[in-house]
Amino acid sequence: MKIENSTLKKVLKKYREISLLSHIKATLDWDLNVNLPPLGSETRAIQSSYLSEMITNKWLDTKFRSLYEKAVTEKLTTVEEKAIVRNLGYGAK
Repeated sequence: MKIENSTLKKVLKKYREISLLSHIKATLDWDLNVNLPPLGSETRAIQSSYLSEMITNKWLDTKFRSLYEKAVTEKLTTVEEKAIVRNLGYGAK
């Protein structure tokens, strides 16, 4: 997939961090349900809470939101670029 729009490239770079943290959290959550040692729940809760906070902060980051809002207003040339903006949300048209 080729992304031409420079603003959208910046949005994707920041989104990759959110996605990576979300996948790490999903792995921790899976482990919690499958094979967490009996005394590991307190530590896992701290880890999960920390990751949730990091993910939320990245979604709400003003620079990320500004870049996204700028990308929404720019001329996107490919179907892929339009889909990225649509799928990231924030009320995109």
